Amino acid sequence: MSAGAAVAAPSAWWQEDVNGAGETHCGGSCAQSQLECVRSVMPGTSPDLATIADENAVPWGQIDFWLANKLLDDRPDLFRPDSALGGGRASAPQLLARGVEVDYDLAVEGRPVAAIVRLWPDKAGMASLRCVYLPGEAGIEAHIDELID
Repeated sequence: MSAGAAVAAPSAWWQEDVNGAGETHCGGSCAQSQLECVRSVMPGTSPDLATIADENAVPWGQIDFWLANKLLDDRPDLFRPDSALGGGRASAPQLLARGVEVDYDLAVEGRPVAAIVRLWPDKAGMASLRCVYLPGEAGIEAHIDELID
């Protein structure tokens, strides 16, 4: 972004339910980078943060599988159904002040790709933010933190 350019409020970055699946996609500022983020809420009751972070209480293997499938939809420019996807979790679930986050180091056809999943309790269920990006772009983590707000 050029110096002096107006910065959109994080809420203005979201494009509501662009695919009819009850998800909101990051537009605006994300479109200026290699970042793609999708926010959604899984209806129902959500456990507290400590429970979400507990790998014995939450089926993180299923979340890993869910993420791999969702990335096909989120970044068709990087992921095709026949793509060779490698890699996996780069971290155990990390309990943060406002959610639980897991980082992923992936490779698509040998090209490095990074992703995160952040989960947190919401009044409507368990909220999630999944983001995928090409590693090495400056400021991506700060963008992701702003999108949570």
